[in-house]
Amino acid sequence: MTTREGAFPMPIILWLLGVPATIVILLMLFGVVGF
Repeated sequence: MTTREGAFPMPIILWLLGVPATIVILLMLFGVVGF
């Protein structure tokens, strides 16, 4: 149970951290192209 509880939230945390990161990178790229 401890291994499952420790491993389950990790993909969610990585996804929550990864989605805003990709959005920021896309905004940075569009900002550079825009300017």
